[in-house]
Amino acid sequence: MAKIVHYLPYRIYNPNDAQRPFHESQATTRGFFTGNRTGKTRAGAQEALWYAYGEHPYRPEIKPPTKGWVVTPVSESGETVIWPEFKKILPPENTMKDHPVYGWKRVMKPNPRIEFNNNSTIYFKSCKGEEQSFEGASLNYVWIDEEATPAVYSACSARLSEKWRSMWMTLTPLHGMTWTYDAVYLKAHNNPIASGERFDFEVFHGTPYDNLANLEPGYIENELIAKCVEEELEARLYGRFVFFAGLILSEFNPAVHVIDARPEDVFPDFPRGMTHYIGIDNALARPFATVVLSVDRDGYFYITDEYYVPDSRKLNWGYDDHAQNVKIMQDYYNPALMVIDNDVNQPDPHSPKYSIMDIYRKRGVKRLALAQKRDKYKQIVTMKSWLKIPEAPDVPKLRVFRYPHRCIQQDFLPGNMAERNWAIWEMQRWRWADKPKGDKDHSEAEHPSNNHLMAGCRYISKFNPRYRENQSRVMYRKGYGPKSSPRISEKIGY
Repeated sequence: MAKIVHYLPYRIYNPNDAQRPFHESQATTRGFFTGNRTGKTRAGAQEALWYAYGEHPYRPEIKPPTKGWVVTPVSESGETVIWPEFKKILPPENTMKDHPVYGWKRVMKPNPRIEFNNNSTIYFKSCKGEEQSFEGASLNYVWIDEEATPAVYSACSARLSEKWRSMWMTLTPLHGMTWTYDAVYLKAHNNPIASGERFDFEVFHGTPYDNLANLEPGYIENELIAKCVEEELEARLYGRFVFFAGLILSEFNPAVHVIDARPEDVFPDFPRGMTHYIGIDNALARPFATVVLSVDRDGYFYITDEYYVPDSRKLNWGYDDHAQNVKIMQDYYNPALMVIDNDVNQPDPHSPKYSIMDIYRKRGVKRLALAQKRDKYKQIVTMKSWLKIPEAPDVPKLRVFRYPHRCIQQDFLPGNMAERNWAIWEMQRWRWADKPKGDKDHSEAEHPSNNHLMAGCRYISKFNPRYRENQSRVMYRKGYGPKSSPRISEKIGY
């Protein structure tokens, strides 16, 4: 037994109550939709090795050589998540590399793969930027870990040969009712029978409770139940698809999250003594929004300032005007990081030979990072977790001042619009779209309005904002402070 553990560790596998039905299934397409830490990656890797070695306990007809793909959203996932799982259960490479049945080697170029001495091959592929590499092959199986794109899913399905064809998907449905819900989940429930007694689609669920033997004590209570917001918990604990509707920041409660003061009333040395982050949603036809997220020494977040122009065209403003104001904010706050919408790589409509980013650079705006629009839902979940109301006497991670500091005075806006707190206004109105369009993820389908300052907050959340001692010493220049825009003196009506 000890020799088997050492030389053939994949054989020492005792599937848990969630994994076993998944392995037993004879369906052509299987979905293993589970919560976190349920063992889905282990189950997926085990299936692939059973195919490679011809040792599948529930499909004895499968014999090597076989050929299969392991598909991940990005190549980094294959390297940091999938490959370590394989390495744990493959026979030791050095001592078994020459064995005619169990020997194998890892090849990285031109296509990452595991080549077995029995002529089976497992290829590793990523969805990002490699759609063309999904053409032309004939495969016995495909394992898709986490969610692929519809195009990649279709290409993988088309590559399966008639011999032992099988596709399995392992994922935690964090993005709600995406195309996977329609293409796999509903088909498994609504039209499972293909021919005879064989199923075309079958779906299995699992929770961390099925895998308690492999979890550290208190993981479910401390890492999931205590930290996840309601929608996220449905996916991370139970593996359920969630329909997103209504307000996105449903946790927001003005009585709890709004500080009825100005930042300088609570922090007398403001903006000194805090680390500041600036998020910019860059636009002319829709609102141009810049938000300041400040972090105190205890790690709590505050929305302390904003610069918001509902329609730049009515002011006859271009990106150069905004760049000058952003430069003022940069010099005033000395931010640890400034994050901007990645549309800045497009040409400036007023000076097409320059990009919008060029305009910012010419005005001296530095340290501009591009927003990561991938993983929008994860960014939203991060914001929702910041708003989660803890037990008294603790306070939420994120709060907003009712009266922004106004590094840039909003005197170019008419009437009460100049004094409006746009961050609070958006937090109370930012909502999911009623229905995603086409193949768009439901988690990507936010309503196209009321999300501009919140987009800036999302961008910042991706970069793990935290207090930094060396970024809390704000250096003032003579004459800097709350001021009117240097270009607009009169109010222009809307």
